Amino acid sequence: MNSVIIQDKWYKSLPAELQRAIDQASFVSTTVNRGVCTALEQKGIKFIQEKGMKVYAPTAKEKETFRVAQKPVIEFLKTKVDKAWIDKIFKATEQAEKELGYK
Repeated sequence: MNSVIIQDKWYKSLPAELQRAIDQASFVSTTVNRGVCTALEQKGIKFIQEKGMKVYAPTAKEKETFRVAQKPVIEFLKTKVDKAWIDKIFKATEQAEKELGYK
């Protein structure tokens, strides 16, 4: 998971040009970080497979079963965490899955 955290009041006090520069730098650094993480993950998977470990990737149907099973947990979290944050996490996850070709 990647994130860029910045103090909102300070960010909004910046000229639009600097806000755009920060937005672009955040996008680039997050994209690069995702790429590095993916490459390291693939390297790690290959390494452990070469050592004899079996690696299992769940099917789309199994992933969907998990998504359905997690719904009560999500509803519980909504009573403990601002729903907006949960929605942001799901939106970011969906975007990342599309960008990485998982969907």
